[in-house]
Amino acid sequence: MRIRSSDRRLFAFAFGALLSAMILVSSSSSIPTVAVHEVPMFEDGEVVRLIGLVVDIVLYDTGSEGLVLADAGGEATIKVICSHGDKELPSHYLAIGDEACASGEVSNQRMPPVLFASSDDIEIIRDSESALSVSLLSQHWSQFEGDHVQISGLVIPGDSDGSYRLTDPDLIHSIELQSEEFDLGGFVGKRVTVHAVLKLDPRSFVLFLADAALA
Repeated sequence: MRIRSSDRRLFAFAFGALLSAMILVSSSSSIPTVAVHEVPMFEDGEVVRLIGLVVDIVLYDTGSEGLVLADAGGEATIKVICSHGDKELPSHYLAIGDEACASGEVSNQRMPPVLFASSDDIEIIRDSESALSVSLLSQHWSQFEGDHVQISGLVIPGDSDGSYRLTDPDLIHSIELQSEEFDLGGFVGKRVTVHAVLKLDPRSFVLFLADAALA
């Protein structure tokens, strides 16, 4: 059976497209996915993929942005320097407490190391409402102190009259709620989403969610 020249061209095009796709998949799959605390073990110039919680977003005069990611449930952090790509920079779609993924090149010319990435290589995995828990916020509050956070939990009565707390469903960890706008008593026993600022009273060392807005 003879193969016409047009069929040959079509076959060659299809084969080329398939080969390109295979190379692309192979290239992306070869990038190791690592924890934030593992990044210092990689050599300068290596490309890695990591997932962590957003604990800070820094805007630079150059137009690039710095994204600080932390291990979920850990103290390790790393700064990701994001340059402009085709996609918008992270500050346009990421918020404190979101879980994000970043792929980039390790630079350990100085300690701690940083990751250099394009905005095209940053993506959101889960928003803070899903990624943050009262337990995590309580145990690693120093990462989020002074930040606006969005977190879900159950409202329960506090230790004193007129006080209320936000807790995980297991009722093990809780944080005091303070709000001048909302009558918190009306939310007792309900699961809510709270928008608030995490603060620490320097005198009593009590952690609380200030200016809480509930939904």
